[in-house]
Amino acid sequence: YGTFQRNVAELGTAEDGANIFSKLFFCWAKPLMVKGSKRGLHKSSDLFHLPQRLNTQKIENRFHTVLSTFNHAAETPVTTEHSENRHSTAVHVDENALHDQVPDVKYSEESQPISLLSALNGAFGLEYYSLGILKLIADLLGFAGPILLNLLVSYIENSNEPTDHGYLYAAGLFSSTFLCAMLSTHFNYRIQVRLSLYIFSTVSVIQNVDWPPL
Repeated sequence: YGTFQRNVAELGTAEDGANIFSKLFFCWAKPLMVKGSKRGLHKSSDLFHLPQRLNTQKIENRFHTVLSTFNHAAETPVTTEHSENRHSTAVHVDENALHDQVPDVKYSEESQPISLLSALNGAFGLEYYSLGILKLIADLLGFAGPILLNLLVSYIENSNEPTDHGYLYAAGLFSSTFLCAMLSTHFNYRIQVRLSLYIFSTVSVIQNVDWPPL
């Protein structure tokens, strides 16, 4: 019975199975807040489990994929053939003649050593560079708020302006403020929360990665 109670109390995996609406408004975090309001948070096992994308095994696989890509690019074989006579009409071929017909394989020595920054950029760069677009849109909407507010005040002071303009200014002010708040919240969540979790998970993976000699 005790085991059943403990399993029921587990929150499961964070954002696991959450729909777009739940992720947009953080409804998936409600069980955690309810459990905290009942003072049920005493140890780390009382919290959510890490999302699947923050699983150390998946992060390790991403790192190995990036490293194998770098290694494959660095070890591209350059084939040079020294044999000019390729006639195959001879019945007897000795070992020296066979050795002369085997192409020599050389590896390019112009490749750069693999750095930690390059590996991090290859594994997580696109995900976090795209957050810059999110921040840019949030900042643009933040600048649009005061401009729309000024237009709305000017509309109130000017009685000759059409009524439709007032509705447009009010709707634009509400929409820009709402979207700016939503985008800024998600940006801060992904940078401050997810980034810190990524760092902890990545550090544990890096300690077990066999880096190639420089």
